[in-house]
Amino acid sequence: MIARRSGSALLGLSSSSSSSASSAPSSSRLFATTVPVAQAPRPPRLVPKSHHLAKTPTPDSVYTQVQSYPTHPLLGFFAFDSRKITRRNAEGVEEDVDVSVPVALSERDLGKDGVSSRAWLAPELRKKSSVELHQLWYACLKERNRLTSTRDELRRSGARELARYANLNISFIDRRVRKTMARTKFVLNERRLALLEAQERALDGVEVEEEGADMLEEPYEEEGAAATAAAQDPASAMLESGGSATEKAQLR
Repeated sequence: MIARRSGSALLGLSSSSSSSASSAPSSSRLFATTVPVAQAPRPPRLVPKSHHLAKTPTPDSVYTQVQSYPTHPLLGFFAFDSRKITRRNAEGVEEDVDVSVPVALSERDLGKDGVSSRAWLAPELRKKSSVELHQLWYACLKERNRLTSTRDELRRSGARELARYANLNISFIDRRVRKTMARTKFVLNERRLALLEAQERALDGVEVEEEGADMLEEPYEEEGAAATAAAQDPASAMLESGGSATEKAQLR
């Protein structure tokens, strides 16, 4: 009996040990066995041949960049503010000068809103020519690009909350610009519809009279006819005009 129990105990021990051994993970699976993928070689930095031949030096500051490329298209995405910088004059003496440099956030974008500008009204835009309206449209597009650059720079630098405490008003400026663009589009559409209507009338053979033309021409025609009649018969002209009794008696 003792031998049988000990044998069964040994069998149970061996089975439990084998089950625990099978359930325990292997040591090789505890470590990452990812095969390293061969990365593609990075291509060298390419410089355009024209830049290489020109040997143009890289600007060392914003001021140098503005002085070297004053009409660069990317400068239109930023506002310009006056800044003081220290530079050497022709005599080699350092002096402080005011220069205009592009900035991400200008002073006019901060402060209380409603003081700096307002949107254009439709009656004001109707007095402008079509060329001026198109120029105003592109000026509004440029202003919206500048406001978008300011918003992106504030988000990138993490200074949105700080600018909000300083009364950031670019959203109000953007709303006024969009109102101006909408009214400009409305006025241009009015002119387009008026042109189409005039073309249809011209094709149908309908005479298109300008507004106020009869009011301007008729008085001049009547005055001219009256002057001609007075020159030919001054007596009748005096009687019709209602002169004094003495003058009428003399004429009779």
